[in-house]
Amino acid sequence: MNTTSDASDHGSKISWVALLILFGVWGLHAAVDLVIFKEAEVPPYYDAANHTNIAMEIRDHFDRFEPSLAWFDELYEISSYYPPCYHLFAAVCLKIRPQTLDSVRLPNLFFLGVLMLSVYLLGNLLFDSRTGLLAGILISLFPVVHGLTREIYVDLAVLAWAAAGAYLVLASDRFGRKGIACLFGVVC
Repeated sequence: MNTTSDASDHGSKISWVALLILFGVWGLHAAVDLVIFKEAEVPPYYDAANHTNIAMEIRDHFDRFEPSLAWFDELYEISSYYPPCYHLFAAVCLKIRPQTLDSVRLPNLFFLGVLMLSVYLLGNLLFDSRTGLLAGILISLFPVVHGLTREIYVDLAVLAWAAAGAYLVLASDRFGRKGIACLFGVVC
């Protein structure tokens, strides 16, 4: 821990090497998960089946697109209980690769990347780049996070957006940086 009174190390610049290492670790997670997706084709059950159905309904709703408020109301009514982000990403993946459960799990890899990047940025903002890198890698190795990348649940998406929101609210400098404050509003 830095015990000097000089706080110039805190909030250091983003290290491209650290981002490259973070991307490499994310790539390893993605490769392992894609192999597991191919080998273990277990049908979804309970909530996972519900999330799969919601994603398929949203995908089908996009096929009937018409620029009207009624269309957006119907989209909202498909699942007004769950946050829409996961299901929208899953619906897009289902458009690209229909009829596979892998497509419904793929958004988790994106959200794992968002989580790792957000935690890295938080660590970098509060301490330094090395701390952020270690935190970004460690959070991806937590058993619950690692396990959620293989499941069809919204939990990893919510965790990723919460970490992104935490970073953005701190980076907005008490909402003084308007662009980052607006991005915080979009994320939350």
